[in-house]
Amino acid sequence: MPKEDASPWVSNRRIARILLEASHDDPERPVRVRRAFRNFVPVRADLTHYDRDSKDLMKRFGVQALRDWAPLPTRLIVGYGFMARGFAKLTRGPDTFAVVLHTLGVPLPDVAAWATTAVEILGGAAVFTGLMIPIASIPLAVVLLAAIFTVHLRV
Repeated sequence: MPKEDASPWVSNRRIARILLEASHDDPERPVRVRRAFRNFVPVRADLTHYDRDSKDLMKRFGVQALRDWAPLPTRLIVGYGFMARGFAKLTRGPDTFAVVLHTLGVPLPDVAAWATTAVEILGGAAVFTGLMIPIASIPLAVVLLAAIFTVHLRV
């Protein structure tokens, strides 16, 4: 500790020690704290220690970890959305959805209703769990594009 006190540089540890040693009722506490912060310049050893720790944290919780976990919220939201739509079609009955498809002029509305329901439930479950996403994304994209061009952009 004498080396730290002899140095004109004030470390974070020294400021913490000054703050902890002084009681809140001590009238000299603000003066000592002001003096400590007036000469405050971080010690290079503290920065090296901080950099080493931050690099370890970056390895553990850093960019690579963010890259690994970043798709998770999107996968959960998109997968849940597809499954919810598929189960809604299934609970109302695919025949009800087939009537809607028939009024829109979709060929083979019964087959399209069952296929759309199955694709939304199974594809949504695949996206939700993260399994076979490249394979499941193709029929899901077809269902989405068909819905966009037959229902949503209908002129």
